[in-house]
Parts: sequence; C-alpha cells; structure tokens
Amino acid sequence: RVSSRSTSTRIELSAMLRELAKECPIPHAQIGTLHVAGALNELPDDDGAVGNRHARWVCGLIGAWEPDDGHDAEKQAWIRDSWERLEPFTSGNYINFQTADESEDRIRASYGENYERLVELKRRYDPDNTFRSNRNLRGVTVEAAESS
Repeated sequence: RVSSRSTSTRIELSAMLRELAKECPIPHAQIGTLHVAGALNELPDDDGAVGNRHARWVCGLIGAWEPDDGHDAEKQAWIRDSWERLEPFTSGNYINFQTADESEDRIRASYGENYERLVELKRRYDPDNTFRSNRNLRGVTVEAAESS
C-alpha cells in the first residue's frame, strides 16, 4: 500500500512507476494503482484481518505469461526487484497481492498488529488447517499451539 506523502515523494513515485514500465520484460504485465479512501480509512485497524487502513493508494505488480514463454526467472526477478524498488514508498503490503512463495515475515507484516489475534482464531476454529488455499498463517495448528 502506498502511503500518502509529500508532493515531491508522489512525483518520485510516478517517475519510478514509469521506469518500471519501461524496463518490464513481461508483455502482459500490469502496474496498477488504486485509490482507496472513505469508509475503509475510517475503520480502526483491528476491524478486520488486514490493518494498514491509513493507506490512500494501493499499488500492485502483476506479471502473467504462458508457461512455455521461457525466461521465467528473468520475469520473476523483475517482479521481485520492482517490489524492492517500490517498497520505500509504501507503508505495508496487502496479503492478496502476494505470491504463493512469500516469506513468513512478509505474510506476518501484511496483518500487522492483527497477526497474533488471527493466529489465535486459526488455532481455535481451524486446527486441522482445512482452510489453507488462501495466503495461510503457516504452521498454525493444534500442535503448534501446544508447543508455544
């Protein structure tokens, strides 16, 4: 999520987005920015699973290509490098914009202060990890709860 900052920072971000688009090796890639405001920003961070409700913009990098296109490593590297270049402009990340191979730290950061509450709910209502096709709270089972 892109934080609201000064005009000069927004100009720098716009320049960065143009650079990324120019350098992109993926023909059908998308660099999307969405304005978020209104009721979403009026709710407290603990109103739902995902906090970071002070963000005014969301920016997502989407890379899609056919499996036989080749150069997968180059395309994946562009997406990861692009995020690293954009991250200084952000105040966090959104769980639904992540890939299946995200680190535990990045998943935890998506939920912010809500993470521990979600872990407790997962242990209580889904100890067998039935609901695991989403961006899961990994390793949160009854056994994990007993060992902590």
